[in-house]
Amino acid sequence: MDEATLAFPWTTLLAALTALFTGVGAATVIFAARQLKLSAWLKLQEIWTADDFVEDRDWVLNHTGPWSPEEKKRAKDVCRRLDEFAHLVPYLGLTSRRGTTQALRYWADPFGRCWRALEDVVREEQRQVAWYRKWKGFEDLGELAAKAAAKQLSSSDVEAARHRLNSRGH
Repeated sequence: MDEATLAFPWTTLLAALTALFTGVGAATVIFAARQLKLSAWLKLQEIWTADDFVEDRDWVLNHTGPWSPEEKKRAKDVCRRLDEFAHLVPYLGLTSRRGTTQALRYWADPFGRCWRALEDVVREEQRQVAWYRKWKGFEDLGELAAKAAAKQLSSSDVEAARHRLNSRGH
């Protein structure tokens, strides 16, 4: 036997092992990505459903009139927690965009309403501390959420009207 004949099975075996380990590596990466998405989801749910945060969000959404200094302090705390929430959103998907899309599917309406209620507080704080990226995650996701919620509302209004027409036999 010559050397080329003996070398051939070894190179084939090495190529097969390389392919096998590449597949295992790819599966590991996919598993890790899914675990990251699950961890992000759980953390977002933990933030969103914390009793004190639910109470504070409800308070913000029902607030009327100008903010007193004490109310503004509480409102800023809500802004901070919404910013924390917004910065975790990209991890819900394999890409930031998919994570944002996923989050807006579930939280567009309440997040957008919080943004509208707290937008002036955010802008004032950004001006006062001359830090225009402060709470930027909340700002960016809030604006997207407010637009998405408006779209969802208008499409659901169309669907409701269509349903009413169909139920009347038109």
